Amino acid sequence: MANATHALVFDDVSEYYWKEGYCERALGLITISDLNKPPLRALVYMLLARLETCIGRVVRDGYADPMEWVDRIEDSQQRQRIIDYWRQSELDRVNVGPEAGATLTELLRAAGAKPELCRQLGYDSRSQLKKATAPVVDIRNQIMHPVRPLVTARAGALNFGRPSDSCSPFA
Repeated sequence: MANATHALVFDDVSEYYWKEGYCERALGLITISDLNKPPLRALVYMLLARLETCIGRVVRDGYADPMEWVDRIEDSQQRQRIIDYWRQSELDRVNVGPEAGATLTELLRAAGAKPELCRQLGYDSRSQLKKATAPVVDIRNQIMHPVRPLVTARAGALNFGRPSDSCSPFA
């Protein structure tokens, strides 16, 4: 028997497919094995990409001066990587900001540094944002290694803990 988390994942996948017009209604059971198959992995990747893009937009729009959040990055190599990416993009005449060179973790830290951005994402504080999004970062890192299973046991079923509707990948 599938646990409650499996049902939530199935509801989210079913809701997405219905909203995108892929099917009128999804029927069936999702097993642990199904959670590791390429179609679900691709769907999860797409949803995470949409989420990361949204968080990048929140950070971009939330800082009048992008160097305000870039300068807060403690690791000088990470900070320089973002600045170098941004500069190279400008040289290549690609109109992107520093958020394009940031990792999901760096974007979440930038959002967490401003209370109004936390609230925009549906959280009252930086600690709430961090606690809620830690599993998302872990899942994103797992998705990047397609030969590794996402789920290896019933207790490891995916739990997306979606941020607010304003940045939901399902919106």
